[in-house]
Amino acid sequence: MSANAADDDLTAAVEFLKFFLSVEAQTLLADPANAAHIPAALGVEVTDALMAQAVEAFLGGTIFPVIPEMGAYWDPMNNAAKKVVEEGADPATTLAEAFGAVTAKVQEIRGQ
Repeated sequence: MSANAADDDLTAAVEFLKFFLSVEAQTLLADPANAAHIPAALGVEVTDALMAQAVEAFLGGTIFPVIPEMGAYWDPMNNAAKKVVEEGADPATTLAEAFGAVTAKVQEIRGQ
């Protein structure tokens, strides 16, 4: 796929993009048991509760910060959410633990 593609290469690239953005492909990619990507197309049923909340936020135009510190949140918050939802852990305690992990990682990123 290139801006300089022509003829059959261009046709193949366009057809691939059409498929990639189809409801069929986006449904496969949104499957929580597989890729678990938030769909980029409307009309895709999202079965995972956390992914559904993200879809709702994106549809509302909620911006996503693009600072290095955001990387500190992914694992602690994902682990906390799973611990509460799947294991029935206490939300307040689990969030406090995640907060500690995020704070430590942010300090590490900032060299503090």
